[in-house]
Amino acid sequence: MSERLDNPRVSHESSDVRIRPLLWTAGTLFLTIALTLVAMFLLEGWFIRLEQSGDPPPSVFAGARTPPPEPRLQVYPEADYKKMRAEHEQRIRTYAWKDRAHQRISIPIERAMELVAEKGPPKWPDAGSEQHTHAHAHGNTKAHSHDNGHKARETHAHEQKQEHTH
Repeated sequence: MSERLDNPRVSHESSDVRIRPLLWTAGTLFLTIALTLVAMFLLEGWFIRLEQSGDPPPSVFAGARTPPPEPRLQVYPEADYKKMRAEHEQRIRTYAWKDRAHQRISIPIERAMELVAEKGPPKWPDAGSEQHTHAHAHGNTKAHSHDNGHKARETHAHEQKQEHTH
């Protein structure tokens, strides 16, 4: 039974796989991955140092001599937002005159909430009242579109002042 079977349709490799191209491919892949990792770590360190420096990167429009047409982009949006938030916090946390002639003041939001909790919500004028009719006759529809929180604070402050004067 030691006969050899020859089948012309079945064959095999006559030599081994060439190892040199395989090693070049593996080495190139490894080197590419290693260089990418090194570049990522260097970039991460640079970004961290840039963030910790506190200076926002200048906008491309920061050094422009003639401003671009409207609408313009903000040069430092983070700084603008922080400034806006600080102004807003100052406005809702302090007392301030809104209209000295009519003795209207703004009170801190915490105090306004206490007043609403104690006395209930303010009484708004009816749609047919003199104040409502006067505002619409003079085209002042903005008087009724104010933020309810500010309106409530102003109304309670005005009511409180009237209670102390009577």
